[in-house]
Amino acid sequence: MASRKITQESFDEVVKENMEEFGMSPAEAVEDAVSQFEAQGVDLDGIVKSATDSSESPVVVAVNRLKSSCEDGEGLTDALEALCQLLEDRPSRVLAGSHGAVEAVVLAGQGGADEDLVNSLVCVESLCKDCVENSDRLTGSGMEWLLGLCKSNGSDGRMRVLLGKALGNALLKNE
Repeated sequence: MASRKITQESFDEVVKENMEEFGMSPAEAVEDAVSQFEAQGVDLDGIVKSATDSSESPVVVAVNRLKSSCEDGEGLTDALEALCQLLEDRPSRVLAGSHGAVEAVVLAGQGGADEDLVNSLVCVESLCKDCVENSDRLTGSGMEWLLGLCKSNGSDGRMRVLLGKALGNALLKNE
């Protein structure tokens, strides 16, 4: 039987409803939401199980900071590094991707300095690690960017390693 999926926003809504309608504590609300969804056969892999609204999550804040940095060119390196540090687990990667991290990282890598390019590749690797959802978000322009980097940086050993890791995670599909 194939598992059903839900969005982070749907999970957050149920947790919020549990707290508001039934007076549950944040921990009880999360526990009840997890129980409800699991009983319905919903796959919660990739869902941040927290009582905090996902829009206030440090991951979402970091993605929004990166988007702003891409627009105004200020603090791009710091924004990329901050985001990369928050992508340690699959739920964080899914959350980041659902808020536009993949597209923002590609944009940062296309227009930034060498350090930003390196940080962008590290972020692509992290975002796509065990996360088909984000690999799928790395569409035409993102893949063209990575392949163009392969062509133009073929002799740079460090770049080949970074590109190999980023492409490996981006192209790996879990069947």
